[in-house]
Amino acid sequence: MGENLIFNSDKPILTVVLPIHDSPGRWENLENIVKARPKSVCFSIVHDAKSAIEIRSRPTYLAAEDVFVSGTFGGPGPSRNMGKRSVKTKWLMFCDSDDSPNLPEAISCIHELRDKSPKILIGSFILVEVVDGIPKLSEFDVERAPSSFALFPGLWRCIFLSDFVKDIDFPNVMCGEDLVFIFRTLREMKDNPTLCGRFIYTYIRSLDGSTSSHLNADSEAVSAGLILAREGGITESNISISYDFTLLRILADGFFVRPRDSLFIVGFVCKRILRRSRMVKQLLDVVVYRLKI
Repeated sequence: MGENLIFNSDKPILTVVLPIHDSPGRWENLENIVKARPKSVCFSIVHDAKSAIEIRSRPTYLAAEDVFVSGTFGGPGPSRNMGKRSVKTKWLMFCDSDDSPNLPEAISCIHELRDKSPKILIGSFILVEVVDGIPKLSEFDVERAPSSFALFPGLWRCIFLSDFVKDIDFPNVMCGEDLVFIFRTLREMKDNPTLCGRFIYTYIRSLDGSTSSHLNADSEAVSAGLILAREGGITESNISISYDFTLLRILADGFFVRPRDSLFIVGFVCKRILRRSRMVKQLLDVVVYRLKI
């Protein structure tokens, strides 16, 4: 009976917080995501308009339990904070408006692992990289390879206990705000996150062969690193190394509360900044050894 209540109940147990702005294809993709949801999922959609004249009315395809807000919030961080405040379900997850969440699988993760009383569920995901119009698919199974979360700590592959994250906010920055949120939640945890082998998300990334994607990734890591450095008691005045390696150095030197945080963030920086798989593995091995994880 319990299984039927989870899968077929008309009462939502998971809210998808989804910020959206006016870019080509976003609203069409949002409609597809909403119409494909199971009954146990509702949405908190926040439209971040560029100006007051671009504020939109509520889409007609939304259900009564869905929340829709349109305004000028100034970035993804404040938009997600706004969406998070309206959540009434036990669980929440975040989604980008140009990707594809597998919501039935997310519900299955919650159902299968709820007896472990998790605060954060980390799911597996599929990465679709589009190069010159040709998609390349890669699967990242977090149960078979937990280090995949260190290399790809995507906000969108996590399911959060709503009460646990209600007082944890995203910073008001345009780059790296999702990483800061993830690591703020990790620092509040007493136990490890719970891993789920189900593929709950498809992350779509277009690569045109230029350096723009690499530069954006570098900026994201550095932005998050500087914010987290200040929270760890480090100021820019006493950072004597290059910005590219600020986060790596801070974590390797043990400024954070728990070693687990260091492993996750070091993995991300190695992957995004160094972009050398052999170097990534070597540095991860060093961190695991030094911190005795």
